[in-house]
Amino acid sequence: MSGTWRDPLVGRDLLAGSAFGVVVACLFMLAVVAPAWFGGGPGILGMADWNLLRLGSLGFLALVMVSVITAPVYAFTFLLLFVFLRLILRNDRATWVIWVAMLAGPFLSGGGEMWWVTSPILAVAYLLFVLTFRRLGLFAVTAGSAVLVILLSNPITLDTSAWYAGYGFAALAVVAAIALYGFKTSLAGRRVFDLADV
Repeated sequence: MSGTWRDPLVGRDLLAGSAFGVVVACLFMLAVVAPAWFGGGPGILGMADWNLLRLGSLGFLALVMVSVITAPVYAFTFLLLFVFLRLILRNDRATWVIWVAMLAGPFLSGGGEMWWVTSPILAVAYLLFVLTFRRLGLFAVTAGSAVLVILLSNPITLDTSAWYAGYGFAALAVVAAIALYGFKTSLAGRRVFDLADV
């Protein structure tokens, strides 16, 4: 907030938040496909805005901007919910447990007959939210939420013949750029490999 975007701690939180966002996005997608492995139908995670993507590069830029704008809203909402629960319960552990249950509850209640497959995956995803909040703070969760929404709102496929494949690769490039900026900033001007130390 003070404008010190070149601070190594900002870079560290941005890099860790990016990793957090990528892992949680993978867990959400795993919760979608895992039920099919046990004889159930695949879940639904329909965040991609196909109408925007049909607009071309402008639609993709709009999705990225929406992701960046909504990420602080998600992070502050999570924080406000935690503070509210902490005031009521007056116990950190109970607050974290109820907080995770409230965040995961809407997804778990829609899990249907395969809830026993999706529940552990989503529990791990929301536990990562808890750990990131506790260890790194609000900015890391904000960065992770932006990465998460960018990845989930763009269809990512290895089928390069699909008309939407380019958007998925562009989304991965944006996430990689965010992570690389965080990595470079966290070094505080030091070299990655310094031959003088060898």
